Amino acid sequence: MIIAIALQAAVICIVGAVLTKQYITFPAGVLFGCAAAAGLLSNMMKSVTVIVELDPERAKRYGIRQSVTRMAVMGLMLCVAVYFEEYISPWGALIGLATLKFSAYLQAAVHRAFESLERKKGRKEK
Repeated sequence: MIIAIALQAAVICIVGAVLTKQYITFPAGVLFGCAAAAGLLSNMMKSVTVIVELDPERAKRYGIRQSVTRMAVMGLMLCVAVYFEEYISPWGALIGLATLKFSAYLQAAVHRAFESLERKKGRKEK
């Protein structure tokens, strides 16, 4: 999913900068949002490993608490982007944060593409 976030960030930075004519602030906002998205993904992965080991009731409470924490972090990131809007675009930050959601949908396609590359690489080595 990190690869999907990075690929989306590259495309969104280029297209968004051209469309908005903000050649520095929009890509900076997207990269800020994508960095936050990568951090949130890391938190999700950690949460899942902890939840698997807990009993069902504690796992439910822990999962809810972590979910609320992630939402609060997303809100904080948007507030920071608005506060520093002369340096980073809040819209770019919002789109950068959304790459986490889109990467979940793209994960299967990216996984298949990498498997295909690995198979081709394996054939060439033989």
